[in-house]
Amino acid sequence: METALSYIFRLVIFIQIIAQPIFGQERLKTITQLSSELEEISGIIKGKDNTFLAINDSGNSNEIFVLNAKGEVIKKVRVVNAKNKDWETITKDQNGFVYIGDIGNNYNKRQDLVIYKIRAADIYNNSEVFASKINIAYKDQQAYPPAIAKRNYDAEAIIVRFDRIYLFTKNRTKPYSGYTYLYKIPNREGDHAISRVDSFFTGDILTESWITDAAFNKDLRHLVLLAQNKLWLISDFHRDAFFKGFIQKIKFNHFSQKESVCFKNDSILVIADESGKLTNGKFYELNINSEIIHLDSLRKKEVTLLSKKFEDSMQITINSVVAADVFFEIFNGNMTRVDFGRIGFFEPGEHEFYIRPKNMLNGSYMLNIKVGNRPHGYFVNRFKEVDWDELYRIRDSTQSNK
Repeated sequence: METALSYIFRLVIFIQIIAQPIFGQERLKTITQLSSELEEISGIIKGKDNTFLAINDSGNSNEIFVLNAKGEVIKKVRVVNAKNKDWETITKDQNGFVYIGDIGNNYNKRQDLVIYKIRAADIYNNSEVFASKINIAYKDQQAYPPAIAKRNYDAEAIIVRFDRIYLFTKNRTKPYSGYTYLYKIPNREGDHAISRVDSFFTGDILTESWITDAAFNKDLRHLVLLAQNKLWLISDFHRDAFFKGFIQKIKFNHFSQKESVCFKNDSILVIADESGKLTNGKFYELNINSEIIHLDSLRKKEVTLLSKKFEDSMQITINSVVAADVFFEIFNGNMTRVDFGRIGFFEPGEHEFYIRPKNMLNGSYMLNIKVGNRPHGYFVNRFKEVDWDELYRIRDSTQSNK
């Protein structure tokens, strides 16, 4: 039976779909209409070559769909030891594994949440695959379901970074608090009680602020969090301090039940929505190159040198865009590193410090200041007046000892 909340949600989607021609689709480029087999698509990732892997959500088959670049189903693979209770997301790691999150929990009362881990090569080579199971429970959940003001235990988004899985919740609190909560999960089989590690405010309008999927780009520099009419591009974060990275919100001017996002390449996203009452689901592309260029332009200006000539120390100012470790390196004319060190960890904002290199001859050097992984290189000159009296004392002392 459809609840009043779900009815209102569908009504909002209906109204916004009707209004779409008025507002246009400025950022999203429609690529294709999806197959009717993917009416309730809930997750997508880029596969090998020009293919994608997709899943449907609750009540559908326990199958992974292999799609071509046009979004057409070219193969179906059954996960034999899994049941699709509420598959809400699919993601991948850096070691050739695919993960399916059976983590949908609309009423916050499930006690059988599980993430299935499958070797990607098996999906392409077989029609049936087995999955290892990572069972999870929220450590801070005390009741099933909890009071409605504490219903933050639904989720539709996971990502994997090396030996950790990260989960972003889909907020169902009432009154609506507007936060997604981040949980960290060990990437290994077994049962895990997971703890909340961070939070991010997405907005105060429920239907526009739910996090419905997440994705990394290939080198893990960029993370995206998807909602129905927007996404957040988060870049250059320190390790897994995602919400201290550089955050850009991208509005679509388009509302639908968007449930899936992945990187096609470093600057193009693929987004999919579920079928509605008036239209089938679609594949969209979103080009984020302008946001990446904007970030890079800001990062180029992070470091300022008061002077490129120094005697015993150099004064340096950074206006850091992101939270990051800061290091320095000094190279001589033969590009041999003659000094290096860690300056410290800095939060975003302006900071001033001094570098005091080891004893160096007068001459020209290359200085590199690294803010996180971002290098800032400068030619600098070591110039110190010669203390002739001291040199004579050293000479005389040396000769008298002969």
